[in-house]
Amino acid sequence: MITSEQSEELGQAAEQTLNAFDTISHAARARLSTGPRTIGDALAVQNAFTSEKAYGILDGVERAEREASERLAREPAIARVVVEDGNGHREVIYVARAASPTGGALKVASYRSTLGRLASLEPDDFLDVLRDGKRATLTVVERAILRPEEDSSGWDAPNTVFETLEFGPVTVESLRRLIESAGGLDEAIDEIERMLREEEAAAEVIMGRQKAIIAKMGLRDQPALDKFQDEIFRLPLDSQLAVLGAPGSGKTTTLIKRLGLKLDLDIIADEAPLIDRATSLGADKHENSWLMFVPTNLLRAYVKDAFAEEGIAAPDSRIRSWSAHQRQLARTHLPILQGGMTGGTWPVRDEEPTLLNGTMDDSINWFEDFDGWQKARFWGELNTAAETLAESDDPRVQALATRLTRGLGESGSNARRILRLVDLGPELRSLLDELRASVAARIRVSLNQQTASDRLFIDRLATFMDTIGDSDDADEADDADADGDVERDDDDDADTQARTPRGRAIQAFSAALRAQARSYVAKRRLGRGRSASILRWIDENGDPQAGLSENDQVSVGRLIIAQGALRRLVSPAAGFVNGVSRRYRSFRRTRRVENQWYPSVGTARVVNAHEVDLMLLATLRSANELLLDPAIWRRIDEPTFAALKQISLLHRNQILVDEVTDFSPLQLGCMVSLANPRIRSIFLCGDFNQRITAWGLRDKEQLRWIEPALDIRDVVVAYRQSEQLYEFGQALSHATGGISTTAALPKSRNNDGFAPALVTNLADLDETALWLARRIAEIENGMKAGTGLPSTAVLVAAEELVEPVAAALDRALAEQSLRAVACVKGELMGQDGDVRVFDVQHIKGLEFEAVFFLGVDALAKRAPELFNRYLYVGTTRAATYLGVHCEEGLPASLQILESQFRPDWQNAA
Repeated sequence: MITSEQSEELGQAAEQTLNAFDTISHAARARLSTGPRTIGDALAVQNAFTSEKAYGILDGVERAEREASERLAREPAIARVVVEDGNGHREVIYVARAASPTGGALKVASYRSTLGRLASLEPDDFLDVLRDGKRATLTVVERAILRPEEDSSGWDAPNTVFETLEFGPVTVESLRRLIESAGGLDEAIDEIERMLREEEAAAEVIMGRQKAIIAKMGLRDQPALDKFQDEIFRLPLDSQLAVLGAPGSGKTTTLIKRLGLKLDLDIIADEAPLIDRATSLGADKHENSWLMFVPTNLLRAYVKDAFAEEGIAAPDSRIRSWSAHQRQLARTHLPILQGGMTGGTWPVRDEEPTLLNGTMDDSINWFEDFDGWQKARFWGELNTAAETLAESDDPRVQALATRLTRGLGESGSNARRILRLVDLGPELRSLLDELRASVAARIRVSLNQQTASDRLFIDRLATFMDTIGDSDDADEADDADADGDVERDDDDDADTQARTPRGRAIQAFSAALRAQARSYVAKRRLGRGRSASILRWIDENGDPQAGLSENDQVSVGRLIIAQGALRRLVSPAAGFVNGVSRRYRSFRRTRRVENQWYPSVGTARVVNAHEVDLMLLATLRSANELLLDPAIWRRIDEPTFAALKQISLLHRNQILVDEVTDFSPLQLGCMVSLANPRIRSIFLCGDFNQRITAWGLRDKEQLRWIEPALDIRDVVVAYRQSEQLYEFGQALSHATGGISTTAALPKSRNNDGFAPALVTNLADLDETALWLARRIAEIENGMKAGTGLPSTAVLVAAEELVEPVAAALDRALAEQSLRAVACVKGELMGQDGDVRVFDVQHIKGLEFEAVFFLGVDALAKRAPELFNRYLYVGTTRAATYLGVHCEEGLPASLQILESQFRPDWQNAA
């Protein structure tokens, strides 16, 4: 119990707080009622700008101030802090999510500001600040964490946690009722009434912190972080962070709040020069330049409200699943997958068994092998190209080849060596144009001869092409790649595909004669592709005198081979980056013969999703290596660096990843490589014990391979679970071989709850639904009157069970006027108060007050390799109530925990 003096102190603080709510909200509403600023206001802000820019500034300032005022009007403050400076002077500071002038004497600070850190500090902690240009130390004397609510009777703040140097923490259930109870003491007509009113006032104050009930589905709102989370929250923008911790330790909340801080240009004004230096022409504005990756669409929907609380616009284009983003990158932006406009050639089947068992267990070495191989191949191809030019009879070409050979032989970074080739670009391009013109002229002669003999030749060729399609050139391309002497595009005259049948026929004729001449000189079989079919048709239907003679084939073939060499040399930056997927074809062929990484017999033309990740990572890392070179960055808008420019526009100033352990090292490497390499703002969070994918991240060493500079931090306070469920989770992790953690429950909080409930030997679905309904009734009976059923989930072992379980449970809950809703394929369905049914694979990152896990023993049989992980993830979603169901008996690995269960929660109330 607190003393009467402490009770009086609480009453005074409560009254001051509610008065402050009035003052702050009134000032915010007054600001909202005024009209927009004039252009003169904007020019006063920045009178050096043009009128157009001034209007832009005005719009931005107006929008930011309006959003801040709207926030303050509905949530005036999230903390009240009393601080004392070195001179013994005390002042009250209110901390809000947003801050603007209050119009009065109150001190209001944004939580994102330096002063806002006070909301995360405990009594006797201190904060160094600058005041009037001088350093000052503020010591926290009192702190109250506030959750303002306004109704027809005015402002209140339920469940306010007060703590001071002398006492606390204590939880005040209602500031308004505390004030009313304290005021009634003076009006008591006799001692008995006074005693009753003292008891009422005391009832409003509960010793310690109270564990909040999760009433609805969504990331719980945490107005202020704890001081350890807050330290991470305020680290510089260009930090590379990994936050690891137990379920419910606030990792995702810290991620979202930090993103909000680092998007607030008013708060991070000192980091604006870094942002400006790192931003290229055409890139997204900083407030839009971020991406967050999550493993499931359900988690994406789940965190949306938390983004809104922080005032962050979070469209689906910025919160992404990796599978969707990977496909977009590889098909739409980079030349990897076929079907887009990028020239990619690989078809993809996500689950295709193209890899040996064990390849993904060693994915880092797989990548290192490929990346080293493909870079060596790139430089080897350029050296071969220079040697090819050196064999020319043309003295100009020989002289150029000598300079190329000398430049290629000099040491230096990949970027420096590429820059040396770029400097020779104009000469190489001029020579390439000459050779193209020579080849085109000779082939045009042949075509003219054909049409002179047969004016319908082109039309008849176009008709024939309709019978063979466009898909059979892969064999020729594969054969060409095996020798590494040509690019895949054989027709240099055709920058774009012709639109008319005659135009396409002319292009195909040219490509066929080129392929014939090149193969003749290379002494290689032409193959079975489209060009071979067209040449056979020409032999059978064309003028035999109009084709290329052997001498013509030799001269044209040599010119084409020289063109291929020049093409490799003329755009080295593009080849270094965009040639990765072509070189992968040769790498895979080589390693398949060696039975390394790939089975010796397999699908040659298709890649799976992991192979796409491999190519993406090699492409992005190669591009970033070049983009970090200052000389290349200064020239990024030159045409010769167009491929790098394209990739730079894929970068984002902040990259964030939740549930990081569900992604492979290759996937995470790709995500991290999408961070602007001149800022490198990266935030990863997760828990190794919650990995539920076979290829997911396994340890900190893999994290450091992804980003060597990563600052790995462990958060050690687990806020979600009751003491009973926390201890059960720890025992479960130990019993199933999980990684031990140092997490602990919050101090001075009432962490009491209930042991998990267990039922075994219950296979009948309707009987199982009745068991669930009885347990749900016990939970609802344990709630305060009027609060209803808290957030409740039922987890099943497979997707095909979601709908039948939901239907059976819905029937069983009818007498309680509750609904059960099937969340098929992890889609968020239903309303608050409904019991939602999910496949366990979709619920990473979510939390509920109550969770029922059905068919645990069936899951052990269905997914033995990942059973322990699924079990840990599923059971740790629960904050207070956990029910476990087995169709037969507990799996062997869990029998040691059987004593920790109870049959029901009859005494939950």
